[in-house]
Amino acid sequence: MGVDGRRIKKMKLEDQVISLESAQKLKELGIKQESIFCFRAYENPSMGFISEDKVTNECWILYHYDDKFSKSCDWEISAFTAQELLDELNAFIRIGIEPDSKLINVYYQPETGTDNSYTFEGTNLADLLAQVKIAQIKEDEIGAIQN
Repeated sequence: MGVDGRRIKKMKLEDQVISLESAQKLKELGIKQESIFCFRAYENPSMGFISEDKVTNECWILYHYDDKFSKSCDWEISAFTAQELLDELNAFIRIGIEPDSKLINVYYQPETGTDNSYTFEGTNLADLLAQVKIAQIKEDEIGAIQN
């Protein structure tokens, strides 16, 4: 019970990290694979939280390391937390939460000199920040091409 007598709901681990799809996209874009969590490919689907790759039908479990660990193999993909992504983002970000719907809005303004801005909406903050990181990488690529 909480201080005011209400039941405290624990957040599920899979709600604290990015989705498998976002993790795969960040790995494709070359993000350094350092996180305390990772998705690990397994043949035995009875272990832990599982996410299934819709393209390859591979089963993935969410695995935890004691410290940030660099992953360079194909069978592990970093499952970044919101805090890990915030530490990596070098941008103006505004986060708003709508209490009635539990919907999270993340506004991102790139520092590349463009007038672009992005708003992402969802219920998983880590996944929304992954979308910001993906947009940031694309903006950096546009800036490099223009220069």
